[in-house]
Amino acid sequence: MAGQHRDSSAICIRLAYILGNLTTNFENARLELTEEGSNSIETLINLAIYYLGRDANPDSFKNTNSKQSKYEEFSQGNLEDALTKIIKLLANLSTEETQAARDLAKLSSTSTLTVFFGLLMAAINRRQVAKNEEFILNAISCTTNMLFYDTQATNILSNTVRCEIFKTMKPHLLSHVNEEIQIESVRVISNLSRHCELCNTFLEDSQFIQTLCVVLEHSLRDLVFYSVGIIINISLHGKGE
Repeated sequence: MAGQHRDSSAICIRLAYILGNLTTNFENARLELTEEGSNSIETLINLAIYYLGRDANPDSFKNTNSKQSKYEEFSQGNLEDALTKIIKLLANLSTEETQAARDLAKLSSTSTLTVFFGLLMAAINRRQVAKNEEFILNAISCTTNMLFYDTQATNILSNTVRCEIFKTMKPHLLSHVNEEIQIESVRVISNLSRHCELCNTFLEDSQFIQTLCVVLEHSLRDLVFYSVGIIINISLHGKGE
């Protein structure tokens, strides 16, 4: 899929859709796709980087292949569709802890994860929830799942990348359009709060602290639960501790 068919929207979108549904509903499908030696997570990340690069460059939608049919070529709309499904599939595979931890640890020694998250955060920042709700939700959910493996012991990401992710998530903490996006954004920041450097960044950001206080008054249990977790981590890892 990443090689032969990555420039065909007709094939790529359908393959990602099928695999996304399978891995959402069947654990065996996730296990088989992430078995040792499969490199599925690495392949999907590199595929997402390719599409995110095109998404950031409007000129990439100019058809340079006269033999390619309009049904197969990528437009802005079906590129986002492909990205959404690829990212959803990557989020699903990232829930297989043993395999995902192995693959992401291997990638941490390269610039792949830095490039991926840089492009993904930029793609989220270019979009609005009202118009691109599905993409944003899947992108944030994928970030949540992958950050699970970025602990003080493993450190698969640099602090610069974590700060970039934090800046992207902050505006979505008070999202009134989609509560799932709110919850996933808080979960992302909760994972980030396991790192001392980020906790110090949180403490220095008065706007974020005020936002967190507002979130604590929400009626959604999960939203309050993860927000309390952030506060606990700040108290454990912040300045003066």
